[in-house]
Amino acid sequence: MSAGAESGVEQMLRQVAPGRYDAYEALLHAIADGQVWMLLWHGQAGAPDAQYGNMEVDGLGYAPCVTSAPELAASGWNRAHEVVGGRAVAASLFPDRWGLWLNPHAPGGGVGVPWLDLRRIAGGLER
Repeated sequence: MSAGAESGVEQMLRQVAPGRYDAYEALLHAIADGQVWMLLWHGQAGAPDAQYGNMEVDGLGYAPCVTSAPELAASGWNRAHEVVGGRAVAASLFPDRWGLWLNPHAPGGGVGVPWLDLRRIAGGLER
């Protein structure tokens, strides 16, 4: 991605708003076909002891991530990260009922994708 270019996930994320179910569905497709920068609380990318960060929102667990290298820099995250395909991260999180929280550092706190929607991504949104 060239400097200044947005990922498909970022483009769709900007359109998500309450009541915009079409935009949310488009975001799910962008996640499925794209990648996210997972924030590692412990370890290094690819290491067996690597552990994603976690957060709780309204009693539900989420793994925070960012949508691009510029967003990673803007977040101020100073630990390791791992770039992962959307379907792969969905498949790793949903069985344990973890969702994905996109750009938690952003104004308004970012956007959460609950584990049931990650299950849809992992299984194929076209089903």
